[in-house]
Amino acid sequence: MTNEPNSLVRSATEAGVAADHQSQQTLPVLVGPSTSAERNTIKPAIFPIACWRVDGIRCEFDSSFIQPDIAEEMKLLAKLVREHPGAPASVFGHADPVGKDDYNKKLSGRRAAAIYGMLTRNTEIWEDIYSQSGKFTSPLSGDNWGLKAIQTILQDLGYSPGPIDGEMGSQTQEAVKRFQEERGLTGRAADGDPGPNTRAKLFLEYMDKLCRGENGNPFKLEPTDFLVQGADRAGKGDYQGCSEFNPVLMFSQEEKQRYEQAREHTERNAANAPNRRVGVFLLRPGSRVNAWRWPCPRAKEGVAGCKKRFWSDASQRRSFRAERREQERTKDTFACRFYDRIAGESPCERTVQLAMLKIRLVPSTRPLHKTTRKPTTPIPYKIIIGGRAIEGETDAEGILREKIPPDTDRVELNILGRTIELLIGHLDPVDQVTGLQARLNQLGYMPGPVDGIFGPKTKAALSAFQILNGLSVSGEAGADSKAKLSEVFET
Repeated sequence: MTNEPNSLVRSATEAGVAADHQSQQTLPVLVGPSTSAERNTIKPAIFPIACWRVDGIRCEFDSSFIQPDIAEEMKLLAKLVREHPGAPASVFGHADPVGKDDYNKKLSGRRAAAIYGMLTRNTEIWEDIYSQSGKFTSPLSGDNWGLKAIQTILQDLGYSPGPIDGEMGSQTQEAVKRFQEERGLTGRAADGDPGPNTRAKLFLEYMDKLCRGENGNPFKLEPTDFLVQGADRAGKGDYQGCSEFNPVLMFSQEEKQRYEQAREHTERNAANAPNRRVGVFLLRPGSRVNAWRWPCPRAKEGVAGCKKRFWSDASQRRSFRAERREQERTKDTFACRFYDRIAGESPCERTVQLAMLKIRLVPSTRPLHKTTRKPTTPIPYKIIIGGRAIEGETDAEGILREKIPPDTDRVELNILGRTIELLIGHLDPVDQVTGLQARLNQLGYMPGPVDGIFGPKTKAALSAFQILNGLSVSGEAGADSKAKLSEVFET
């Protein structure tokens, strides 16, 4: 494996990534001669060997409640943990650079605590966030889980609550009551009110449903699987929030002004989603620290401890400048020295571009060209990538479009009652015979094997393409034919 950024990424989804860190160089250690009463002390540094990230689209804006779709990213984390045995974890929550430092410190801490609580099945932490009790996290009026969270959980567990609107209507009350009764709650405990006892059961079942590996088996971590091993009751060192101090991107001044002047902030919030993230770092096996030595403040503590670790030019790093800046390119968006040291080169702090899988469905009896009849109604399909199923429908043009991880080399497509294995690979340029043959083949002109030999079948296929696309028929791959083939293939 090389240490290029793309080669370090193990897998990715629409909202997350799992990756290895660059291998650390082993340095010689110089020790001095000592007497029997003396000793040399070697203190290995703490550094990450792997990472996982989930972006803000798995939480609503200004919220720490985890949406059901995060199940896809949890599969990535389960696999990463399995492949790095003995590597302790630490969770970092982040907010986008909108609002006040103190507010975002609380919000990012609540996001990190929500992930930690789910991984360890600690329903007390979720109850603390829900009820704003301040035991593990700081109360935050804007982050109110409320009844909408309960309705979302009920819906995901198969108890239809009606509209997810935060209102206790008859459908929601009946869904809660049915859940209570089926979990053995009777009498006054089964009154349709999602009180603390009911919430504990709801939270735990929701956590169990979301935290599963690729094989469907439960995925759970113990407090001892984390850096401080749960020794600090409030999670110091095991999970923390970084406020808005370490964004992966900073808008340009022009972008910031345009977003601020807009009536709606939907576009700004979507553009900021990579900054609203939670990351998990897996550290060198055997790493452990005492909570009091860990530099990051607890999730429920203020920003003073963070600012002690700022770079001297932190104010410049946090400012909006003429040009848009991204951490992976400019290396100057993290204000915290400590976080910059462990995460500045992390592949999880880069933008991972998903590849686009695009397939057009056409009748199998004729090649594809501009007059080819297209499906008039959407066709449902399911694609399976590494055990993960994605369902959808073709669009008005009869095209299947799905974003897939950049390292995908095999896809199983289930459509119209058929199962088709797709091999995803490199496509040679159209100037090469193999590139010409591959395009003709995929457009239905049957040039024979993609072998780089311009034989009779390839010539006949090219002639057919020229006829159906209004070109001069020569059977030769001239500039006009190559340009037209590229155009039809791309569109």
